[in-house]
Amino acid sequence: MLIRKAKESEIEKICGIYERGRAFMRGAGNEKQWVNGYPGREDVMKDLADGTLYVLCDGDEIACVFCCMTEEEPTYAKIHEGKWIRGGAYATVHRIAASDEYRGKGAA
Repeated sequence: MLIRKAKESEIEKICGIYERGRAFMRGAGNEKQWVNGYPGREDVMKDLADGTLYVLCDGDEIACVFCCMTEEEPTYAKIHEGKWIRGGAYATVHRIAASDEYRGKGAA
């Protein structure tokens, strides 16, 4: 398997993976995450434009999609009832979803 930046030609497939991921969450009883169409096409296009949209490929198949950011994540500036063990650079993974064929097989 290979991790690489996503291509514009893969947008439809990526949006489909996210759509089925939302449906999977609802079916599993998760009603609080990924609501109201999030992540949607706008999110995917922004991640692509920002250079943070990645795919995990098994040959020609997209097994997993995710956003990986290396800039500071404002959400993590303060941790409720905790603190970072040490400072320094870090990467944040957001919006990770496995395709139907790879869900439950360790792709994510």
